[in-house]
Amino acid sequence: MKENRISVYIVEDYKLSRMCIRQVLIEDGSFDIFGDFESAEEMFECMRKRSSELVVMDIGLNGIDGLKATSFICKNFKNTKVIIYTSHKNRKEIHRAFRYGAHGYFLKENNPLLLPLILKSVYNSMVCVDTAVSDSVIGRCTSRMKNKNENFGIDISQLTEEEIEIMRCIASGDSNTVIAKKFMISPNTVKSRVAKLTEKLNAQDRIQVAVIAAKCNLV
Repeated sequence: MKENRISVYIVEDYKLSRMCIRQVLIEDGSFDIFGDFESAEEMFECMRKRSSELVVMDIGLNGIDGLKATSFICKNFKNTKVIIYTSHKNRKEIHRAFRYGAHGYFLKENNPLLLPLILKSVYNSMVCVDTAVSDSVIGRCTSRMKNKNENFGIDISQLTEEEIEIMRCIASGDSNTVIAKKFMISPNTVKSRVAKLTEKLNAQDRIQVAVIAAKCNLV
């Protein structure tokens, strides 16, 4: 296996779609396909022997569905990130996907040539949400924060200029690697500062940081 390639499992019960995903990733040249399967059960057998960095997961599978499979992966394979790749736009399924630990949600109606970019973004610690369903995800985050009586009128004077700029970067969808280049610091330093910023804002994740940035008119 070449260095700096990203390991991926593909779980999709429709053969032509599975072959398409595989071919797109192979042609990109950045990925090592550890296997492609029509069921989550088949993939689990291989993951127990060799885990991957990413899993492209359909929802409508025979046997264990993609959402339950996502939950199992995120609980048992901490270093593996799941990208949901589906035609499903049901709000409850979208919310369940992220609640169960998914790092991305991408619709099949889009150009499959965008998949490599989505996977690379997730690999680089971004949460990627298809624009067709992003309002649903952000709306859920907003509702959750309001239910906790968290104040969107947060006093950002408590933040440093650098932290405010990092908020802008996160809201723009920049990965830690991209932010590191902008500030000329290491990705690990960015990771630490993002964690501190998230704690200051009493946010749960980068999506909530992005919501706060929007509410504070930073983007």
